[in-house]
Amino acid sequence: MTWTNCPSFAELLAADADLSDELRAHIASCRRCQALKRHLSPTEVESAVEPLEKESQRRELGPEPGLGSVYAVRGPRSDEYLLAALVDWDGEEAVVVPLSDEVRNATDWDLLLEPELLGYRAMAEVWNHGTVLVEQLSEKIAELGERAAALEALYAAALDGDELATTLPVGPRILSEIDPRNTFQEQEGERAAVYWQPANQLAGVRSVFELVRVQRDELDIAPEELGAVEPGALEQLEAGKLDIGNQVPVAALAELLKRLQVAASRRLEQLIAAAVVATYREPLETRMALPRRRRGMRKPAQTVDRERFAADYARKVVEEMEQ
Repeated sequence: MTWTNCPSFAELLAADADLSDELRAHIASCRRCQALKRHLSPTEVESAVEPLEKESQRRELGPEPGLGSVYAVRGPRSDEYLLAALVDWDGEEAVVVPLSDEVRNATDWDLLLEPELLGYRAMAEVWNHGTVLVEQLSEKIAELGERAAALEALYAAALDGDELATTLPVGPRILSEIDPRNTFQEQEGERAAVYWQPANQLAGVRSVFELVRVQRDELDIAPEELGAVEPGALEQLEAGKLDIGNQVPVAALAELLKRLQVAASRRLEQLIAAAVVATYREPLETRMALPRRRRGMRKPAQTVDRERFAADYARKVVEEMEQ
């Protein structure tokens, strides 16, 4: 059973009376949705029968990411989530492996998972791994426990092109081009690619100037159609010649980036701050101070930290984008 059209988390947690007949029927027949409902919101009966055990499981998950942590990954401009296991991460990005319940399509690059881990039989599509922004990691659902080491080993083998360890619990190898699992992998690759877009978008650029130019070309938007920044100023911005920090209001840059379908993130904040420092022209260090009350006496020239100014500006832009 594929779960591409599964309902959002909000719908899963909604009361049955608020759902359509079609959604209720889907949730009743979908193992993935039933397992997620148990993880996210145990029923009153479950809570009454096993209150201590359920509370213990929730505490064990904890808020911190770890190898094998299973997250609901938020997609760009969508309420749909991708279930994926964490294999690598830092302060800005995370490498995740999508999970699927289509175990009949498992290959030797799919790690098989016991039903006890997620509440249903599943597999980790190591061949289909990708990078997301840490802001896309919405909610931790489960931990793979002892299977995390196997996930890491299979992921390392995929990166290095090594032979697979025969002890790993995986599916059979694909030996023919007409194997139907090839079609399944194409479909799964397309489904997951949407979630890699925000990180790939930023990974391919070296500056905000390039990001704006590339995104405008990608979306085929004329400068006059954006509206957030005047066409002449936009041309200077894309060329890296516009003093962003002093000539572009925070709200205007935030609106420009949103219209270009750029997601707010820590990585974007760093790119904005670097752009402000790089294009800053007005010498804050020599800005004249107000005279003292005593005639002929002035305050010494004030020194302003450009990096701090740039960091504050970038933070405000990202906060504006998130509103």
